[in-house]
Amino acid sequence: SRLAPTFSHSHLQTQLCNLAGFKMSARYTEKEPLLPDKKTEEEEPELHIGEIEHGVYFSVVVAAFGGITQDVSEGTPLKIHPIIMILLCIPLFIAQLSIIVMLRLDQDLEIPVYEISDAVGNPWKQMIGREVQTVLSGSHSDLSTLTGVTLLKAKVLMVVVLQLIFFSKLQNALRFLVFLLNPTTWTDVKRADKSEVKLSICGINLGFLYNALVLAPITWLACLMKLLVSYNVLVDSMSIILASSGVKEAIFNSLAVSFIGELNTYFFYFVSKVFHFNEFDKFTFQKSTKDLQKKLTESTVWHRVEEAVKPETQICGCFKLRYLHRGNGANRLEWCFVGFLMFFVYFRQFGVMMDALHENVLPMSRDVCTFYHWQMGHGGNAWDHAASKVFKVAEHVLIINAAPAIELRGDKYCNDKHKYNRRYDMVTTTASLMHEYPRLWSTCLTTTAMSLIMPQVFFALNSQIRSKFLGSEPKGEEEKSEEP
Repeated sequence: SRLAPTFSHSHLQTQLCNLAGFKMSARYTEKEPLLPDKKTEEEEPELHIGEIEHGVYFSVVVAAFGGITQDVSEGTPLKIHPIIMILLCIPLFIAQLSIIVMLRLDQDLEIPVYEISDAVGNPWKQMIGREVQTVLSGSHSDLSTLTGVTLLKAKVLMVVVLQLIFFSKLQNALRFLVFLLNPTTWTDVKRADKSEVKLSICGINLGFLYNALVLAPITWLACLMKLLVSYNVLVDSMSIILASSGVKEAIFNSLAVSFIGELNTYFFYFVSKVFHFNEFDKFTFQKSTKDLQKKLTESTVWHRVEEAVKPETQICGCFKLRYLHRGNGANRLEWCFVGFLMFFVYFRQFGVMMDALHENVLPMSRDVCTFYHWQMGHGGNAWDHAASKVFKVAEHVLIINAAPAIELRGDKYCNDKHKYNRRYDMVTTTASLMHEYPRLWSTCLTTTAMSLIMPQVFFALNSQIRSKFLGSEPKGEEEKSEEP
């Protein structure tokens, strides 16, 4: 093809495309090859950070990087500052927290997870094989024992299904929180620089609103709101399903509680229509150019850290600051950290469910007692004192007045002698359950680690693994594995 004339080369392309059933595009000219060249750095390659969920919480993150716009007139769309979006998140967050509190206060704390009787036995012990199922006769139905075990299995199954449904929501919130906590994100990812802002009020330039010190806390708060709501819905859904009296009720309750998490999406649809915001479903994060990266670095505090500790300096013999930058392992490092966080979350979730099945007590019952102690100012450690102050402030912004109901239930159920008063402790309670059910715990830990941690480790080390098995790493493989 190099020796052939230009006309023949173009003519040959046309004939081959016609034979294949395709039409030649107008952009394929004589001077442009069919396969475009590799993107250069100036073309701002896309960064695949994670799935951007369509909702009002993630709209704050997108707005911080210039992705929320409004068509006020012909020409360039107006970019919306994340402060506006975080203000729109507050009423939704208050509504979701109020619904969660109302669910906990509406729940009958004395409902057991499963019914135990001399005739039926213990469905939990029968489920794990520690008790033989008894076939009843006489006035009792022969299916009563099977119904108890079957119902408990259906409850546990629906708890697992709902955990999987909320997995992506919880993981996305953690993924973007870790992404935003990385200090190099605010220099390596394309966003508006404060020097580009021309808007001023009373002679004061508003460029400082686009400083990383202003943008970062706003996005952190949005992700924390999303994370707090998703986690509490995940925890309360377990109690709502375990308190169900039938299989149909367990299924319908699991679908109903998932609606609380979906309010985020529906509320953004409402906000976008009212304020004429453009959709951000096609928004992608882009790597900043060298010139923009230099400007953003000079306006942040992180460059002082890198001046004091050189990026190539090894920390603890294995870590370098340059690993935090895009193209040097930041994406893989963040995913590994998210994998460990998700492992911790589901490790605790499994422990809470095992404790509920072992004690035959709904987890929500103990959550109400936790609210009671926070409201009354009880607690012996720094975490309880801090949580108590935050909870007292949060009570004043809720839609309902929850204090009387919490105090009434707490005075009845949350004394020192009552079983509802014992909270799940990550150390003592987990150790006791591990000693009681060693096989179940070992199976759970192995499955959870293989599902959440090992894939991230293989993703992070894929270049080294392929290099070892292939003998030599393909050219450009490191960049591909960094931002797939």
